[in-house]
Amino acid sequence: MLSKNSVSLGSPFAPVVAGRTGEVRRTLAILIVCTVASVSRVGASPSRSGDAGRRIPAKLNQSQWRFVFKAAARRIVSLHLAALITTRTYLSRSQISALDDIRRKTMTPGEWERYQRKYNPVLVPGFNFPGYGTQVTSVHLKWEIAPRRIYAKRIFVFGGNRRQLRELRASGPEIAIWVVGQNREWYARLGNGTWSVSIHRPNGAWASARWPERYSTFGLKDILHAVDPWRPFSKHIHQSHRLIKQKYNPQTGIIKLVYCDLRKGKPVVVSGGGGLRGKWEVRYDLKLAGGLRVYSKTADVVEGSTRVPMYELSFRRFQKSSGVWFPTRIRERLWSGRQLKRMEFDAKVKIQHLIVNEIFPRHSFRYVPPFGASVYDGFTKTSYYVGSRHPNVPPAMAPDRKREGDGKK
Repeated sequence: MLSKNSVSLGSPFAPVVAGRTGEVRRTLAILIVCTVASVSRVGASPSRSGDAGRRIPAKLNQSQWRFVFKAAARRIVSLHLAALITTRTYLSRSQISALDDIRRKTMTPGEWERYQRKYNPVLVPGFNFPGYGTQVTSVHLKWEIAPRRIYAKRIFVFGGNRRQLRELRASGPEIAIWVVGQNREWYARLGNGTWSVSIHRPNGAWASARWPERYSTFGLKDILHAVDPWRPFSKHIHQSHRLIKQKYNPQTGIIKLVYCDLRKGKPVVVSGGGGLRGKWEVRYDLKLAGGLRVYSKTADVVEGSTRVPMYELSFRRFQKSSGVWFPTRIRERLWSGRQLKRMEFDAKVKIQHLIVNEIFPRHSFRYVPPFGASVYDGFTKTSYYVGSRHPNVPPAMAPDRKREGDGKK
């Protein structure tokens, strides 16, 4: 299933869609010929004759590389997958103190007291104690990417100490469901045996403010980078980038691209801690032979001849689905601390089931809150319990009602 703006890529370069200029058509026609001729010879020994240059893919300029990436991303219009996401994060004492200050300011005195009674007796690294904390999330995802409609379900288990794990297992896993339709967004969470559901307009202020949180919670941020690795790390309004280096290894077929990030036309200078200060560069390792596959994207702080990684996305174990190569192992890492030596964030996405460009049934992106759910409707600004005769009374107190439904569609 392809949108009207999609293109079919039999080779790394696709024919230009209608409406492109003749100049672009001619340029890409030449690139197609050069690239197909070269990638078919990947791994061959260099020739001593004058045509040796044709054995190496033609170097592309910045606009042409952008076209290659964007054309590949347009091929993917929907994803259906199941994934296990393991996240390891570091929290310092000062960060925990700052988080506690925020909680004290946003919670009522009674809520803050209950929070301390529940969590402070159990010291969990990365949560309320300095150190690394681990969490495991199981995600079942249906995603129609073009209009950004999403149906996602998450089961979360916190990987803390043994006591914390025993408590969570006794109470059952935390479950959250997020459904984004054309006109409504539902977010449901199961806690203490009761579903809490909120309904809002997908493009409204409330939902838009929580999109980054949802993307992180359900792993969509890392999966979206696998769909389109060209996405910038920063979306600063004055930020751009310039291709400064590209290198091809004929033995492995790997192409390396290096970009320098610019802000208002000047190289971006960042500080990595410990006195490290340098330019911000982004590197790609990819293959074109047999279809575009990006293996890594790394952001470095470069000071003279010193190159220190600050952020890295890696993609492995590609699986072909609907003619598209898609990674089933995604890893995101972020370094911080003195001289960028401490791992601050490490997320591993293990995709266990994958279908690319599945056509979803008409009502795939609707959600019906289950009986007994506490619902807040952002359209009418009202709250109610599903199945209750009285909006402010849980249905368990309403006569002649039996519990039914379990939060499914």
